[in-house]
Amino acid sequence: MGASNRMSRVTVSPRTILGTLTAFMLWGGAIYLAGCASAPPTGPASRVAAIDSYVQGVLAYNRGDSDRAISDLQGAVRQHPDLVMAHAMLGDLYQSKHDYKDALSQYQSTIELDPYGYKNYYNEGLMFQLLNRVKDAVAAYLRALELNPKDALSAQNLGVAYLRLDDLPNAVKYCRLSIELNPQSGPGWSNLAVALDESRQYKEAEDAYRHALELDSTHVELAVSLTNNLIAQQRYTEAQSVMNQVVRIEDSAPHRKRLGDTLFLEKKYVDALGEYARALKLDPRYAPALNETGWTLITEYNQSLGLEEDKRNGALDAWQKSLLIKPNQPRIAQLLKTYSLKFSDELK
Repeated sequence: MGASNRMSRVTVSPRTILGTLTAFMLWGGAIYLAGCASAPPTGPASRVAAIDSYVQGVLAYNRGDSDRAISDLQGAVRQHPDLVMAHAMLGDLYQSKHDYKDALSQYQSTIELDPYGYKNYYNEGLMFQLLNRVKDAVAAYLRALELNPKDALSAQNLGVAYLRLDDLPNAVKYCRLSIELNPQSGPGWSNLAVALDESRQYKEAEDAYRHALELDSTHVELAVSLTNNLIAQQRYTEAQSVMNQVVRIEDSAPHRKRLGDTLFLEKKYVDALGEYARALKLDPRYAPALNETGWTLITEYNQSLGLEEDKRNGALDAWQKSLLIKPNQPRIAQLLKTYSLKFSDELK
């Protein structure tokens, strides 16, 4: 196999480890909830009772009893549908419990009652995004930014949403806007790096990864993404240097395997095999390290014109073990079949 095939095989899209949504924590802003099907009483007495239920809900929340808090806050909004703080806390508590459908319903009601509150649209967009309704999320975030052009969180999540939709120009546009609005946001720089990487703007993506790492130097997955970026630029020595730092912070089978990949690309086959062996020592069932072990050995076998039979046998052994661990690997099965023939047999 040629070098170009090798590159496509080892390069991992950074999107798999990046693009995390920004969660909105509990807040006490002006949020309203639409009334029930039958309108509850809204007179002074009901308001007093609602405020009492709201206070009990806040006390329960402060004690860490979120279930009781939700119950009390539900009572408050039933008694008085326009009690702003009760609606705000109730919506955010649903969100904190990952009850995104009920939280979405709450935030959509706040939009009906307060159509000019940009945070209502931000919250709606976040719920849509968490419910995988990405196009709806885009519309909500755009409205939030229309109402507040300085809303960095909406810009950041909008960039991620466009990335999910494979709309790379808009992904880059809004990820860039988010860091213009908040230059100290590590997630903002990370998302911009991913969007630029996906757009194959590798040098700009590298700069964004480095900015993100300046803000969080221990973020190992971010460093792995920088490694992938440097590999795409064929800067293998620098990629190796980054992965050496990664394994010092977090030694794991995937990280050792990735370090081995950088060494393979530098044609340091013995060193690469050493890293794959270290990966397998950490996790004997890590199939990718077995696959790369086989590929490295078969590369050495081919370069010897079939004279180093032990390399071929070692490769076949590694691939057989990999298929026992993970049977559904068509490419590895084909390699095993192909190289079961000796080099001299292939030339006949």
